[in-house]
Amino acid sequence: MYTSHARFIFELLQNAVDNDYSEAISHGEVPKVTFSVYRSHVVLECNEDDFTESNLRAICNIGQSSKTAAQGYIGEKGIGFKSVFMSADRVHVQSGHLCFQFTHRQGDSGMGMITPIWEETSQSVGDRCTRITLDLQQAGTPDDRTRRHQAIHQQLGEIHDTILLFMKKIREIKIAFYDTEKGEAEEPVQVITHSIERAGERAVCKKHTKTLGQQGETCVRHYHTTKHVATGLARSQGRTYSESAEASMEYSRGEVVLAFPVT
Repeated sequence: MYTSHARFIFELLQNAVDNDYSEAISHGEVPKVTFSVYRSHVVLECNEDDFTESNLRAICNIGQSSKTAAQGYIGEKGIGFKSVFMSADRVHVQSGHLCFQFTHRQGDSGMGMITPIWEETSQSVGDRCTRITLDLQQAGTPDDRTRRHQAIHQQLGEIHDTILLFMKKIREIKIAFYDTEKGEAEEPVQVITHSIERAGERAVCKKHTKTLGQQGETCVRHYHTTKHVATGLARSQGRTYSESAEASMEYSRGEVVLAFPVT
């Protein structure tokens, strides 16, 4: 995992893509993801349906998933969600009535990445929300911690508005940067919001950037999209498939999406 080029930000986004949002949609909400970045931790919130037993079992496994085989994505070498430990020592998960944590430091056996520990908390996440809090690694020198924090800022800052063109469900990604440890009562120093509106094969992507003390700026781009289903794909190495997926060879199909900018 530590020599992998996997970027955990995108692993978390991929997990969000594969979630269910039926409750949010029924209440008139768009499926969305919010990242709040503080000095010592990163908080991801998603208005997905609450965790099910299959979701919990999947997050405690390696190379397995509650996603269907046709969706086909499990991340870099089957790491998936575990890639968060590239930058975090402890991960807290709250969803519905579930509240638990995983703990792992480099050099540990790895059992902490797949062994959930129940937590008691007085902080409710409310309805239609899953909250994942990453306690960032504090090992090394202050320069090491600064570099890790800067890398996270860079990963999030490099997210392009076009990423939403290739996410089947997500309609909004919001990224808020704080210059504090906690930040509950603080204003973010910068907020970047990516959103998309679809109408058939046409899509409009918007990026709104608001910096503290300044006027916000919005960039709008129009795209024409087209889709194709590729067939004859090989099985994913290191992934466990269900008997039904094996029988139907769902893994052999995958969707290809192309997007063309319209001026």
